[in-house]
Formats: sequence, structure tokens, C-alpha cells
Amino acid sequence: MSVYAFDGYVDTAEHGDGITLLGGWVRLPEAGIPSARLRLTTTGGLRQDWPLARLLARRDLPAEGPIPAGRGFQLLVRGLPDWSEGALTVVHAGGEIPLHPPVLNPAPFRPRGHLDGADGKEAWGWLVHAPGTEAVIEMEGMGRLPVRCDVHRADLPFDDGSPLPAFGFHLHFAGTALANGRGPRRVTLHAAGVKLGEVMLEGQLAAGLPPFLAAAALGTGAEAGGRSNSRITGLLAETAPAGEPAAASPPAAPPLLVLNVCRAVGLGHLLLAGRVEWTEDGSEPTLRLLPAAPAQSLVLFDEPELLAALPPGRTCRGFLLVGARPGGTEPPFLEWVAGGQSGRQALPGDAHGPTPDAALHQAGWGGVFHLLREAAGGGAAAALLSPQLGPVGAFTRWLAGVPWLEPADFPRVEAWAAPSGECAMAFTLDPAIGPDTRLSLLALLLEEGRVRPLPMAQSPALTSETMLLAHGLLPQLTELPAPPSSW
Repeated sequence: MSVYAFDGYVDTAEHGDGITLLGGWVRLPEAGIPSARLRLTTTGGLRQDWPLARLLARRDLPAEGPIPAGRGFQLLVRGLPDWSEGALTVVHAGGEIPLHPPVLNPAPFRPRGHLDGADGKEAWGWLVHAPGTEAVIEMEGMGRLPVRCDVHRADLPFDDGSPLPAFGFHLHFAGTALANGRGPRRVTLHAAGVKLGEVMLEGQLAAGLPPFLAAAALGTGAEAGGRSNSRITGLLAETAPAGEPAAASPPAAPPLLVLNVCRAVGLGHLLLAGRVEWTEDGSEPTLRLLPAAPAQSLVLFDEPELLAALPPGRTCRGFLLVGARPGGTEPPFLEWVAGGQSGRQALPGDAHGPTPDAALHQAGWGGVFHLLREAAGGGAAAALLSPQLGPVGAFTRWLAGVPWLEPADFPRVEAWAAPSGECAMAFTLDPAIGPDTRLSLLALLLEEGRVRPLPMAQSPALTSETMLLAHGLLPQLTELPAPPSSW
């Protein structure tokens, strides 16, 4: 076997409270990956091996000629006897690779974690802490709730030897004192007395919805007002190229699929959410459920924070897909095509990830708005309007959090509707709207305590520096909806 200048490195060695964390990287021949084991040998005579089942690619350590690419590991071991000095090697079928430095003195173990997000109903994130130490979510002035990690996060590098390591959590406040908070509240994640994350809630979101019309203005490029997705959980899959690449150019890196959500919704449909990453070629990815459903609604949207972190040449898009649950005996798959390559991912079941209302609440605003328009148009996404999911179906919570603009925010706002269904809206904007601003309109009609979304028939008809006039066609009404009292 070739000898490299650096075969591997240990950047984390921590031990204490019944847990040990060993992390670093190794340059390992591809043939040795399936049999790779991490070996600890201490000066006290302890020698123990652990399989390295989650050796993850390191983009900062590419292959260089005969030198293989570096692969990272973060291995958690529980119950290891106390040790103060040792050495690590990676053992595989082709030999043994010593890691640097040659002598390790472990530091005290410290908990790790992050509070990815929280609202008045739930909190979510990830946590690595010692067994038996306290881990809690605390809401300022409202008490504490123990954290239980039971969600697999494919985006985390930690490995504990289980098939799907569960270091993620999704904690619901229902039925606890934390659910009763009003006004600004500080939500924090603590483990072993260490604060690992904090989110500030600016009060409970109003549940009421405007009775007549709602408008969402989408800015140039990345959709304005969009939230980055919280990666609550994921199933990560790599795919092989659909065909042989051209001999004149190196093969493109395969696309990656992260499936955050697979949830049953109304009318026998499924909601899928996640993202696709691929080598940029100017095309958009396509996704569909297999066996093929008769109708599917797919919305793609930008995720600027994730996009900025990708290496040159790679791009990604978030997706929301609603389709009828495939029938028959064949197991359901999600098929995608991106960058001239394709792949299939088996679905993990219809209770994977957050609930439908939580999934939409955490997704990019622009993507959810367009999915709501799809639902209003009567496509497969209409299953998300099931009454069992709320007054506006799975969109209820998302709509309650949309930052509504009051008439006082505009120099002028007027709306008209005729019994024939014709309607118009006039906005005077300050400051002036940009030439590339896009406006999408959706009517929300109150019907016996429920809200029915209806797409506008036409796009804005007239724009100027400060004024926009839009008109559309609603179904014929027996009586006009009452405008808000503030208009």
C-alpha cells in the first residue's frame, strides 16, 4: 500500500461522563472503506475497535493523483473505561493507517447541539450529550421540558454505531406549561448546564385571517421574504449517472436528494418536502412519485443560505411535492432527474418528519405561496386543504404567520368586486416598486368558518412608479364579501 505524507488526523478527542467522542479524517483507499474500523490503543493496555459505518466525504480533502480523498468521522462511544493517553489507527482489509498526532490526551467531553427553530407550539434542533446528564428546552418564565432525541438527521456527521443515529429532536409543547406563553419569550436549549442555542419569540401569531383578499409580493431573483428551511430530519441518497459521461469531460458529481418530510394528507395524498443538489447545467430538477400517480403538484424554490454554502459549480433547489399515494404492491419511490442524471429514493413511510402544518410553516415562503395557488387551482395540492388539517388545511399555521400589511402601510388601498365575480385592487406604494417586481394575488373567501383560496384569473394589468392596478375573476357570488372595517 502507498504511504502518504498524511494518512489521517485526529481533530477531536474528548472523554468523560460515560461518553467518548473521537473525530477526524483519514485518506482511505476505496477498497478499504467497507471494512474500515477505528482502533483505540491506550497506554493502560485497552485496545478496542469500532466499525466506521459513516465515513463522510470531505470536500476540503479531494483526491490528488494516487492519493485518495479524505473522509471524515465523528464517532461517539458510550461506557468506555477512563483513559488519559492513547493512539488512534484506522484498520481495514488492506492494512493499518496510523492517525496523527501519534499520542492523544483526551479533553473533557462537552455537549454539542443547536436550536434550529422554535415557536409557541414546538421547538426543533439537534443535541449530542452525555447519558444521564440533563437536557432541556426552557421558555423564559414558563418552565422547562426534557429533550428526547429520536429523529435521524442525515446532515449530521455523528455516528453511534446504530443504522440511523438519532441526534435530532422535535419537541411539541401541547399540554405543557410552555404552550401557554404570551408576548416575547426567550427559548433556550441547555445540556449539562451549558446553553447551546437560543431563539427569541416575538409573541403568539394571530390566528385570524383577512376576510377578503391577500397579496404576496415576490422580489427579484430569490423570492423576497423567504425563510431558509430548517433541516429537521433527512434521508440522504447518492445516485449513479443515468448514462456514461462523455469521454472528453470528467463525470459530474451525482445529485443529492435530502427528503425532510413524507406525510399523509387528505384525500389519500402524500406531502413530500426537501431539496435536490446537483452540478449546475442550467436546467431545473424534476421529481415524481412512482408508481406514477394520476396528478402531482410540484413547486421548486430557492434556498439562498444553502446555495451560498455550496462549492463552485453546484446548485440546489428546495421542493414541495403533493401526489396521490401510489397503489399496488410495488413499494413507492420518489424519482428525480437533475443535471442529466437520475435516481430513486424509497419513501420512509407516511409519518417521516414534522407534521404537514409544521413542514409548510418552516419552508420557504415563496414556495408555500405557490403551492397554495396550486391548491386553489384544484390540482393534487388541493389535498392540503383538507378540513381535518385546519380552517385553511395544512396552510392554516403558515398563513397565520404571514406578515400582513395594514391599509395604513399604503398611501392608498382600494378593492372592488361585482356580483358577476369581477374584482380589482389598486395599490399606491411607497417607495416605488422596482421594474422586476412580481406580484402574485390570491383571494381568500370566508365560508362558514373556513377559508377558501381562489386564484386570480389575471396577473397585474398596469404598473407605474408608485401605483399598481390588478384585476381578476372570482366565481359568481350570491353576495359580496364584507371588506375589513379599517378599509
